[in-house]
Amino acid sequence: MSKTPPFNPIPFALNVFTGIGVLAVVIACFIGWRAASLKQAQGTVIEWRENKEKFADNPYRSRLSYPYVKYTIGAREYYSGRHGFGEQDGNRQITKNAKVGDTVMVYYPADNPAAGYAVVEEWERWFATVLVAIVGTVFVVISRILALTTGTSRSNILRTVSSEAEGVRA
Repeated sequence: MSKTPPFNPIPFALNVFTGIGVLAVVIACFIGWRAASLKQAQGTVIEWRENKEKFADNPYRSRLSYPYVKYTIGAREYYSGRHGFGEQDGNRQITKNAKVGDTVMVYYPADNPAAGYAVVEEWERWFATVLVAIVGTVFVVISRILALTTGTSRSNILRTVSSEAEGVRA
């Protein structure tokens, strides 16, 4: 009868860490695919609006403002206050350098042109994809380095189990 080695939580934790990293890379691929599938049009900042209700319950928070953009697709005009990653709050005020009258790029889903959002720089479109991919890659690399340095990589575990099995047979 072979002895079952005691449960070692380190390999399990490292595999979970690796799984989180792989999941983050898959999410980055989805975000990138979605960003690449968006259509684009040029829009014009027609005004800056102030969001007075966002933090109405907290008088110490500053009021938030965002650009309101007009863009045309085909013969139809659309208006949007969405910007950056599709959020309308000052924490993501990516278009903060745009002034009234400035031309900005508006990205929208092909099936819903009214859901467009404005960006000023092209890197803003890919920022989330790159950030999530880097974080995921770091998780995978660190977990694999730790697995190799602590002797808990799959090949080391299999060698240990097989050598223990040979010792039991002898």
